[in-house]
Amino acid sequence: KKVAGIPLGTEPGKITRSGGNLFVPCADHRLLRVDLSENKIAQTYAGHSDWVLTAQVQPSMDAEVGAKDSPAAERRATLQEQPSESATQASNLLSSSFDGELRLWNMADGTSIRNWQAKP
Repeated sequence: KKVAGIPLGTEPGKITRSGGNLFVPCADHRLLRVDLSENKIAQTYAGHSDWVLTAQVQPSMDAEVGAKDSPAAERRATLQEQPSESATQASNLLSSSFDGELRLWNMADGTSIRNWQAKP
């Protein structure tokens, strides 16, 4: 399978578009961010141990993952007082895989912030 001539591996999952990016979950355990303006893979997110099924882009979720007293929370409060374009930009990415794992990623640098495992 290919998007804009970019090979995506076999059996990509549900492709999500956010802004100028496509997020492509792949059977080879990776999640790809494709920059549509440049027609190239801009970021690879690796860490799942099974097929990646879906991806969802979210604004910063520090409060939801237990960092209410973090420096990011202070910055968020400041941004709420003085909204700017950067305050509305997405910064986190949530992905799910076939084995029941959810991963929260830093969208900018591709690092895994946190993961959860669903129990049967």
